Amino acid sequence: MDKEKASKLARMFFSFASNRPRFYGVYKAYVRDDIDELLAHYEHDLNDACPFLDADDITRLAQALYILKSDQYENIMWRVETRINELKDDLEPYHVTNVLRSFSRSQNNRMNGEDKTFYNLEPVILKNIDSISDRDLTHLMYAYSIRAAGNPELYAAFDKKLGEIADRLDYPGLFNAIYYLLFRESKCQDTWDKIIDATINQDETLPITYYRPFKASYFYLKGALPETKFLREY
Repeated sequence: MDKEKASKLARMFFSFASNRPRFYGVYKAYVRDDIDELLAHYEHDLNDACPFLDADDITRLAQALYILKSDQYENIMWRVETRINELKDDLEPYHVTNVLRSFSRSQNNRMNGEDKTFYNLEPVILKNIDSISDRDLTHLMYAYSIRAAGNPELYAAFDKKLGEIADRLDYPGLFNAIYYLLFRESKCQDTWDKIIDATINQDETLPITYYRPFKASYFYLKGALPETKFLREY
């Protein structure tokens, strides 16, 4: 294995994962078996490729494994994680966001990665938090809070930024932000009010894909913050 071959392999998997059909109906189980067979075929090549990948390509491989959603072959993700830690000083917010999103939602939400990796990547987030997009910021909030990983300094920065952006989030961003607040058992009335306002003011109907945290937060607020304005409309 050399750097060029490793890069081509990572890009091939990312392209395949990003462009394949997403919905297979009754054939879903057959497709899952095909994905596992594909990963089994390339398992050793992917393991060998990881040490040669740069920040862009290791991020692509992490995203590909997340998109493919196989609940097997953790050893590939372990090698991805090892390479991420080796490159931590060279990573940009784009890399950190997509890698941690992949770790926190891989293997059909069973998750991958060790907590120390999340701690190791905190400096990149804190240094660039004002330049990270709203959507990406909520992905990071979800990734850290679902694992209860991260230092108080990071959560203080998250809470401050969420208070600034909550009223302009779209449904995917609200989905992540609400989970973040629920995982943290937040009782910040101002932030919750902005979340509710943003939800009510959306032009489109809430997609069923994002429904669960909105429903859970309604019951949470009824108990934790019963005086919340517009809770009935929410």
